Amino acid sequence: MLSPQGHEPCLVTFIERKSRLLWAIKTSSCSARALNQSFMQFMQRFGTSVRSLTADRGSDVYFNRKLHWLFLKETKSQTVSNDQVLEALELINYHPLKIYQYQTAIEVFRTYLD
Repeated sequence: MLSPQGHEPCLVTFIERKSRLLWAIKTSSCSARALNQSFMQFMQRFGTSVRSLTADRGSDVYFNRKLHWLFLKETKSQTVSNDQVLEALELINYHPLKIYQYQTAIEVFRTYLD
């Protein structure tokens, strides 16, 4: 999750374990209610293709670092638009990964849907 704690907007990140697909949802705050709503949004979008969830700090840190790099550390979460979040996700998810013989996370994720 990218944000200061409290009542400011934040980005909640989800990483699909097998394909390393990253998804982020901008929330109105970091409250439990807002985080639950973002989780429900994620499940509505990807629920049929999610088979397991885990809290893996290693991959979270790796992908959050990529988002920090794209948005710069000084960027406040409230100034980031939903379109900017989608553009960042596209850049990250369409980047070829050596671990998958230079296929993208999107390509690998789609193979699991078939």
